[in-house]
Amino acid sequence: MSATDSSSVTATPTESTPAPKPGARGGVVLLMLIAAAVVWWFWPKTLQVSSDFAEHSALRLDLHKPDALIESQHLARLPRDLLKVPVLRDLLSEDFVFYYENNADRLGVVGTLRRIAYEHQLEWRDELVAELLDEPAQIALWRGSDGKLAHALIRLRMGVMAQMGKSLAEVAAKDTQLQQVAVIRGAGEAVAVYRLRYGWERALLFASVDDQLLVFTSPGLLEADGEAAGKLGQAQVEQLDELLRGKPVFAPRFALSKLDDEHRVSVSTDYLAMGYGRLLPQWGAVRVDFDGSQWSAFMAVQNLDVPAVDFAPLWQAMPNAPAACVAVPVSQDALTAVLGKLRAAQSFPPAVAEQFGGPAALCWYADSRLHTPLLVTRLRGDAKADDAALGEAFAQMIGTPEPSYGDQPFAVEHVQRDGHTHWSRRVTSLWGVHAAEEADNADNLEGRRFFDVGLARHGEILLFSLDDRLVTNAIATLDRRYPPLADSLPEAVVPALIAPQRLATLIEAEVLNSLPGDVETIFRNAAEAHLLPKLRAMGTHPNIAMRLPADVAKDTDAQWVPVTWSQW
Repeated sequence: MSATDSSSVTATPTESTPAPKPGARGGVVLLMLIAAAVVWWFWPKTLQVSSDFAEHSALRLDLHKPDALIESQHLARLPRDLLKVPVLRDLLSEDFVFYYENNADRLGVVGTLRRIAYEHQLEWRDELVAELLDEPAQIALWRGSDGKLAHALIRLRMGVMAQMGKSLAEVAAKDTQLQQVAVIRGAGEAVAVYRLRYGWERALLFASVDDQLLVFTSPGLLEADGEAAGKLGQAQVEQLDELLRGKPVFAPRFALSKLDDEHRVSVSTDYLAMGYGRLLPQWGAVRVDFDGSQWSAFMAVQNLDVPAVDFAPLWQAMPNAPAACVAVPVSQDALTAVLGKLRAAQSFPPAVAEQFGGPAALCWYADSRLHTPLLVTRLRGDAKADDAALGEAFAQMIGTPEPSYGDQPFAVEHVQRDGHTHWSRRVTSLWGVHAAEEADNADNLEGRRFFDVGLARHGEILLFSLDDRLVTNAIATLDRRYPPLADSLPEAVVPALIAPQRLATLIEAEVLNSLPGDVETIFRNAAEAHLLPKLRAMGTHPNIAMRLPADVAKDTDAQWVPVTWSQW
């Protein structure tokens, strides 16, 4: 075939792929967009860290310095383990465990979580809260405005429930009770803070990283204004970083090592002293540990010297048979600062302020009232030379204008005998120990009740009480006309003691006095049915004295010393 022939050959058309239709091309694009959207939806999102913060939260608390700390390997077991203390077992019984397993807040949170899981089709088991509480946990507690431990930060290890956090962002976007309030920087990453509303106008905040879950039972621990869309306190947010990292941030507050036992409960002395802790900084905290079978007690002490814990002279002055007593070392520096303010107000003579120092003791007696303990302390130097100054201080600080006495306080009665000086003054008060008809000057009393307030100096011992009968008994004790408490106590450093039977009698009287049958019938009936039997059961236990090691003041460094208990 010639070239010309080949050039004239016409190629036979072959079967080819048809050109794509416009609709098919659009379907492929749509599938790709859907796939991208699904990937984007499930791909971990980068949270935008909040930048608008207030200076402090509403409560303005230091999140690293709680008033009390509960640590537990299994938090849910703590209420039942507390009942292994004999006195608590009689006082609280199984009702205590039932209360904490079924109280309104816990049931409210569980109910809210169940609703969220059901409505949003989440695979959260009904046992979610129970499983969380069975993990290792810490509960840091702070006092509220009423002095009770009202605000809690709970740090839990989420364990097998760690995956639940992945569902929260989606739920918070469309749920009325769960919402994201802020995103903070914690543990090196962005962390969402959520607010969960439950019950009737109750709410809590929580945040989690990895298996660390922080729960704030009071939103004011973090929020500046308590509103769901409010700002968080910058100072408190900065403290969350170490908490979210799982670091032992509470340990320095109580000088604690790693928890090896089942439970450990630590309470600061400042809280136990109801705000007067600065007067006794040598007592740092009290701690109880549970090793799985029994509880042990410890006390944190520091900067102690022998005179600070020389309580024996105080117990020699206390009349025998108290309901409860406590003795503490008193910081001379802190006391000087307080007395300095009194001197500035010209109500406390400088000569008296210079005499104070050393430990002090308080005792409550069943035949008096809960708010009228006997105070005993020691004076320094030539105390007798300052009786005039003591009398002046008593006259200036004790008393109230009496309308029937020319709007002046009643006169101070002054008795001086060999070895002691005794001052007393009658003061009308709604909370007085005595009824007005008991007074020898009943016609001059405007109120229905009154105090006879007493102050006495016996040698170097100073006595004071709102119930002068206790001061009179203490004088008789120091005169060897009445047996002293010291005769009943063990030879040891004894900072506290209780007589359960007498204490139960005292508390029962206070309860009944505060719930008169003709005014508070319902509450009085409830107290008689539930509280009083518990108190009487407590009263069957023996008298117990708290003992510290004899060499407790040997080392001035901060340390935890063991506490032992003995009958007296």
